[in-house]
Amino acid sequence: MDSIMEIASRYDLIVIEDACQAHGARVGGKKVGSFGAMGCFSFYPTKNLGGYGDGGMVVTNDKKNDQSLRLLRCYGERKKYQHVVKGYNSRLDEIQAALLRVKLKYLDQWNELRRGRPSSIPDAFPFGVVCPSERKESAMSITLYDQDEREGLASSVFEKKRIETLIHYPLPIPLQKAYQELGVRRRDLPLTNQWSQKILSLPFFPEIREDEMEEVAEGIRSWAERL
Repeated sequence: MDSIMEIASRYDLIVIEDACQAHGARVGGKKVGSFGAMGCFSFYPTKNLGGYGDGGMVVTNDKKNDQSLRLLRCYGERKKYQHVVKGYNSRLDEIQAALLRVKLKYLDQWNELRRGRPSSIPDAFPFGVVCPSERKESAMSITLYDQDEREGLASSVFEKKRIETLIHYPLPIPLQKAYQELGVRRRDLPLTNQWSQKILSLPFFPEIREDEMEEVAEGIRSWAERL
């Protein structure tokens, strides 16, 4: 983020942070979402701070941005039935807000649990599998050496054990049809393309038990022995 902000300052750019999966995370002692002009957080149920339905929040310390966001979230209304811009119906309902205020008190505690969980199992994973030492997202990602290995692990081991896995973003966002006007090709984003073919997300959440994590690790070990 320091590098991004330095570039933004050099070229007079506005930075809007996508911190949707990073509630409570810090970079150099500073909370994410507070670096740029605005920070965006998701309250989708599987996020670190999740509600019981769809929702989200944008934070800013700029009064002008704050006023614009408040207009946009509620039909562009400055007063009831007086629309000054084309806005949206993007208000967070009171029930979700009340639940999230209670859960917010436990966010740091839950994040600590997330940090501790993966540290206990990387040694159990075989050669060819890389596990992050720290991850705050809703699912722990592991990295395999190629796409065939990833799909083989998911289908031959976890489907049989009825353990759900996911491949997040198998087709990178810039390559989606919705963004074809950008003219981005696979070779334009070599690292993005490489990681999109290697990452597999496993079940991972603060309440996961040690025996459940061991079952996941054992599934990977048994798969690796057959390679």
